[in-house]
Amino acid sequence: MSVLIPKNCKFYNLVCPQNDEGEVLLGRKTRGFGEGKLVLPGGKPSDIWWPIAPVLDVLSYDAARELNEESGVSLPVHNMGYAGALYVGQPVERMVTLFRCAVGHRLPRASDEVIDWRFYGNVPYNETPEDYELWLPSVLSGKLVIAHLVGRSNTMMAVGGNANASISPSVRE
Repeated sequence: MSVLIPKNCKFYNLVCPQNDEGEVLLGRKTRGFGEGKLVLPGGKPSDIWWPIAPVLDVLSYDAARELNEESGVSLPVHNMGYAGALYVGQPVERMVTLFRCAVGHRLPRASDEVIDWRFYGNVPYNETPEDYELWLPSVLSGKLVIAHLVGRSNTMMAVGGNANASISPSVRE
């Protein structure tokens, strides 16, 4: 099976960090895509690793790096559990790789890009990017998500079962 990726598509990682109570960490974005909204930690993957390492390993490393840079929460790469992939067609074409991780009771800190980090039991979807409401509930419930989100013709498949069987409720060191 081949996958067609649009020429101008941008690539991103998003991390869904959860504490021991299952609450998700969200912060207020101060600049760039999602400015003013509550967002998950994430960002662009590094290109320098791609030719020399398996892609999912690289993306896991970048997800852990972004989590640390944006929130100050530092976790080993093996704590990043693959949670799925999104193709979002508007307003910017982007492929997003999703990860979940357990952060225990680590306290986040603000960065120059994201401030006011908090754990939410009930996600205020009216303050997040529009597409979060379509896929985040499935990721938070442990499902593997594959989604194609383009305008009004959204297609999402949430695969049953636990996408992160290797991640325990508390953080592995």
